[in-house]
Amino acid sequence: MRLLKLEHNKPVPTFRTLFDSYLLNKTTKNRKTTLGKDTKDGYNSQIRQKFADILDKPLSDVMSLLTPEEVIARHQDIRDGSGKGAAVNTFSRLRAIFNYGMGLHPTVIKSNPTKALTDAGVWTKTDPRKTMLQSSTAFAVFYKAVSALSEIHRDCYLFALYHGMRPSEAASVRWDDVDFNAKVVDLSWMSTETKHRRAQPLSRQSEQILSMRLQAKGPNDVYVFPSDHHLSKSGHVTLRADKLRSITGLDLTPHSLRRTFIMVGDHLGLRREDIDRLTNHSDGTVTDVHYLVDLSLKKARKPLQQICDKLEAILLGIDSADELFYEDLSDDTPESS
Repeated sequence: MRLLKLEHNKPVPTFRTLFDSYLLNKTTKNRKTTLGKDTKDGYNSQIRQKFADILDKPLSDVMSLLTPEEVIARHQDIRDGSGKGAAVNTFSRLRAIFNYGMGLHPTVIKSNPTKALTDAGVWTKTDPRKTMLQSSTAFAVFYKAVSALSEIHRDCYLFALYHGMRPSEAASVRWDDVDFNAKVVDLSWMSTETKHRRAQPLSRQSEQILSMRLQAKGPNDVYVFPSDHHLSKSGHVTLRADKLRSITGLDLTPHSLRRTFIMVGDHLGLRREDIDRLTNHSDGTVTDVHYLVDLSLKKARKPLQQICDKLEAILLGIDSADELFYEDLSDDTPESS
């Protein structure tokens, strides 16, 4: 981590300056690397959106603005509008930025304004999210809702579902990552110290999605799912939890699609090692790491296609999801005497 010195006799920096410095210089817990791309994307999508009004204000003005009452009100607004998880993530990140700023600008940031949430006992607590598409009705609602979105957003949601990808992975797939001849999408460039991505086979469904996107590809498009909004700085779409909940009316997040993929594979009786390989998931054990490296793309293609065929059949109403998630106990019911 580069040394940071408090500069005297200079204008008070803005919150944007502090935020940019945090993203550039903050290190991970083991202090070996700076923040990864996924982490930075999370900060950017939440802080720049939820606190756009304070970005260009001097820190002295920001500290005056963020009174305990204001902090609590903003926390409640985010909770009401985007859900408990969004409130937790947003203010946890804001707290981290101000903790960093207290060391850099102690004469301006004398205390962390988010402490008001702790003092008032209103920190939103959330259990680990376990939501997924668990019924035929939920699948139908989801499919109808995303089909009404722009073609780019629709295709990105479906691509994420058909590969069990993390939302940020699906949204940031580049054309350079796609090999139509080998029928592969290679996400290895996204690998971080804690998340290992590898080349993955394409299913019939995901290849069809990519072919449609290729036909609509603009001459300057770097990403498969380019942003259709002029305010986007990433260049690609963002799969947002609040948006998905709003259009479906279901308690879903984009990550729910990853859980759905995993659970469908599990209920189809596929080996957990195969599912982990397809979702770039590793538990860190020696056996697991070596298995994920050694399992070939050719061997991974069959279980992927099995999962995708089942997902497609449920989305189209040809098959039922209910039998996957709810056991029929009728055979275990004793007959009446």
